[in-house]
Amino acid sequence: MEIITLEIETLYIEKARKELNIPQFPNTENIIQKLYGAIGTTKEESNKFMRMITWIRLLEKKYVEAYTSVVYGLAHHFKSEEHGLYSHSEPFYQSQVSYFTDTATSRAFSLAEKLAQLINVYQDLGLKEAGMGKGVVSFKNVSSKVSFNLVDLDNALIELDQDRHAHVHRLDPEIVRSEIKEVSNGLVGGKPSTLIFTGIDETKLPVVPYQQLMKCKNVLIAFCVSISQVLSAIDQEL
Repeated sequence: MEIITLEIETLYIEKARKELNIPQFPNTENIIQKLYGAIGTTKEESNKFMRMITWIRLLEKKYVEAYTSVVYGLAHHFKSEEHGLYSHSEPFYQSQVSYFTDTATSRAFSLAEKLAQLINVYQDLGLKEAGMGKGVVSFKNVSSKVSFNLVDLDNALIELDQDRHAHVHRLDPEIVRSEIKEVSNGLVGGKPSTLIFTGIDETKLPVVPYQQLMKCKNVLIAFCVSISQVLSAIDQEL
């Protein structure tokens, strides 16, 4: 089985980074040092601070992964557009772009869920870290319980969720749906034949990968605003 070649020239990566202009994850060095310095009162509180450090570090790593996915997806999009790498039969699909678009979408939602984990620990919400139901950590459960303004992040996720749902449950985006437009009897070379006319189902055209990458970008921007709020609140309490 062949694999997808993901290498790409630096000039396309730099072009994508410039176009996206996504903010960097906030600097966490000072706040992590403060959390370490606060350890040592009670065992319960010390474990709380350690868990917060863990979630902050993980969020930073996963943000870099999500950011990288969006940048590489857009870089491959630029290269595909420039060199005409899209197939005429499948104009919405290009393997490298699709690979990073799917990855970026998944990681964008993962960031929101991990942010909810940090808030749950920080604000002692008492939600379970894993499982299912109302008593378990989720972005939806946490955002309804806190005073942080997570509206922009929620709205960005809602916009992106339409495309994620299409990826998981339907053929689109990316793959054009063909359909039989007409079947009729006719003559081919003077002989009776069945004539089959095919076409594209225009009511179910795929989502353009570029548009989905831009929605991922919006999630990352809103996420940066949200995590900055949370980190600022933690810093002020330490």
